Amino acid sequence: MNMTDAQIDVLTEIINIGSGRAGSMLTDLLHSQVILNIPSVRIISAESLESEVGSDQFSAIQLGFKGALSGKTELVFPLESADNLVDVVMGQNGEENAEADLLKTGILMEVGNIVINGVM
Repeated sequence: MNMTDAQIDVLTEIINIGSGRAGSMLTDLLHSQVILNIPSVRIISAESLESEVGSDQFSAIQLGFKGALSGKTELVFPLESADNLVDVVMGQNGEENAEADLLKTGILMEVGNIVINGVM
């Protein structure tokens, strides 16, 4: 998908507003200030994701949508960033076991849904 610089600027602003809303929702849920920064927006292909993220290991939350606009959106984190985010939300420091992994997956999905819905 090719977009002009002006279109990317508008999309970036929309995402910044939405991430601000999502940060407010997370602040309310966690009773701790959450600030989400979106320094840039890039439109990339699925094939170039690995090189863009800088790793072949990442976590992604995908959400489909229908209406005036239809499609899917993904929130992608390098694996280490996703682990850090979940540890902060859980108030833990890297606990590793099957139960913790399942809980971390659920938390990452919920945080991702809040962020994506805030933007959408």
